[in-house]
Amino acid sequence: MGDEHSREHLFALTESLRPLHKALLDETKVEYERDSGPIGNPAALLQLLTGAPFFAWLRPLSGYMADLDELLDEPEPLAPSRAAGMRARLEALLIDPAGGFAPRYLEMLQRSAEVVIAHAVMRAALSRV
Repeated sequence: MGDEHSREHLFALTESLRPLHKALLDETKVEYERDSGPIGNPAALLQLLTGAPFFAWLRPLSGYMADLDELLDEPEPLAPSRAAGMRARLEALLIDPAGGFAPRYLEMLQRSAEVVIAHAVMRAALSRV
């Protein structure tokens, strides 16, 4: 797979991760508001996302997405090994029971149709990387 295909497939992965992240955020927000009351505005939500322990489980996915965006912004050719590395990193994030992300992610997959649909789209994109 050449640079053009690697970038194209990683870009498709990026595009598939955005709705997945949003679905996960929406579900987490509902849980948070059930326990703590309404979140006042988008700025308050952003503050919670970046600092509150309740939202900490989402940060590894957010960081991965930021790193993927940075990789795609690099002007030099993209080696296939870098695309493979990003694929492996996401695979590990999704399944590592010792990490903070995978256990909560699996919970969300069990109870949210929106997350399941977004997961399927992401998996299809990931399979092409």
